[in-house]
Amino acid sequence: MARFCAIAVKILALSALLLLVVLPLNDSSKLQIEVGNLLGMCLLFGGVNLLTASAALLGGALTGRRIGGIAAGAAVAVLGYVFNALAARARAWSGCTT
Repeated sequence: MARFCAIAVKILALSALLLLVVLPLNDSSKLQIEVGNLLGMCLLFGGVNLLTASAALLGGALTGRRIGGIAAGAAVAVLGYVFNALAARARAWSGCTT
């Protein structure tokens, strides 16, 4: 439990740092990202990282070996990438523009 809490705090700090770095650069670099959308992106970034870390911890705990944790975390990351690519393809096939 202590490892999970430590990872969660690190991910929260990383998400906050991302928000604090991108927010001032938003105007100067003409990104035109609304603050609400940026906050949501940072929360989703943290959530996906927390999901991957949780799967890695679970895999390591179930197998008792480090490679089990690495495999579980990598599997979640790869599946997320695959589903993202499939969603983009499905949007292109359906003609959806959003």
